[in-house]
Amino acid sequence: MDELGIEKAVIGGVSLGANVALEFAHLFPARVRALVIEMPVLSASEGPARYTFVSAGKALRRFGRFLGVPAGLVRKLVATSRYPELVVLRNTVSMDLLATAALIDGIDQSPIPLHDAKVLAAIDVPTLVIGHRFDPLHHRDDAVHLAAKIPGQNSRRI
Repeated sequence: MDELGIEKAVIGGVSLGANVALEFAHLFPARVRALVIEMPVLSASEGPARYTFVSAGKALRRFGRFLGVPAGLVRKLVATSRYPELVVLRNTVSMDLLATAALIDGIDQSPIPLHDAKVLAAIDVPTLVIGHRFDPLHHRDDAVHLAAKIPGQNSRRI
C-alpha cells in the first residue's frame, strides 16, 4: 500500500487469507477502510483445518515424487474451468509439491488464529463476514461468531 501511495483500503481474504485480513486490521487499523472476510478459520475450524493441512503435507512429502504424471494430466484436463474447486486443484498440482509441503508446515506452526473478543471488538470498520453451509473445513459458526464480535451498525452476517 505504501509503494502504491494508498493510505486506506478495503482489505479482504478467504480462509486463511481472512485471518490475515483480520490481523492486518488489528495491527494497522488506520489503514483499513472496510473488511471482507470469507470463511475465516477460527476456533471452530482450527482443529479440522490443521488436521487437513498436516495430513496433506505428510502425503506430499511421502508421495509427491509419484504425483508428476497425474499432476500433468490434471493441468491439461483442467486448463480452464468454470468450477473454482477444479481451478484450485489445477493450481495446487502446478506448484512444486515439496515447496507446498514446506508451506503447509509453516501454516501448522503458525500461532492460533486471532479470536480474542477485545481485539475483535476494537475493529470498528464496516465489515462483511461470509460463511458457507456444508463446508467441512470452514465451520460456519466461525463466521457467525466473528460477525457478532465485530461491532458497528455496518457489520453484516450472511
